[in-house]
Amino acid sequence: MVIENIRPEDLSKRRLQIVDRELEKRGITLDEQWAYIIKECIDATGDFDFAENLYFSQSAVEEITRGLASGCHIITDSKMSQMGIIKELADAHGNRVMCFVNAEDVIEEGRRRGCTPGYISMEKALLLERPILFLVGEDPEAIRSILRLKEEEVLNPVAVIGTPAGFLNVEESKKMLMASPIPCIVTRGSKGGSHVAAAIVNAIQGKM
Repeated sequence: MVIENIRPEDLSKRRLQIVDRELEKRGITLDEQWAYIIKECIDATGDFDFAENLYFSQSAVEEITRGLASGCHIITDSKMSQMGIIKELADAHGNRVMCFVNAEDVIEEGRRRGCTPGYISMEKALLLERPILFLVGEDPEAIRSILRLKEEEVLNPVAVIGTPAGFLNVEESKKMLMASPIPCIVTRGSKGGSHVAAAIVNAIQGKM
């Protein structure tokens, strides 16, 4: 086995070249308008199922791009998503990345109401003045919270990137999001994760 010596600045390019080569080998052709996002998800996970299971609502990428370019806030439901977003790309457009799930008031309110911190943390975003892009990569209850706030007409998200993984309420919450009027990018089924949500944002910001 031979380990390549690759310069740090060439790592991303080389990884995507490998993804391209494997896609060709498997006979998979991606939709050109979303190919760069799908490839980033495959690279982040090593899972070529993402070539087929990503859902893009109409104009979702355009709305996300416009929101990021205007300096919207990015609210995540996990520290992993928050840390996974490339800081230099976010800073370039004034996108502040925040996660409230570990805040004491969020945890206490969740206990009082019998809700997850992810669910309550989405409500805390109502205090922010800028438009918000939501990243939900861990807690499907956070998606339900966003949908409720939207229905109550107290929140109008730029978009939601919904990629929680697992089985308990995961597929159901994703289907509810896909059926909603909110622009969204979603991983269908049980696959996903916080790192996938971050990969999607990094791909879009990297294209801007």
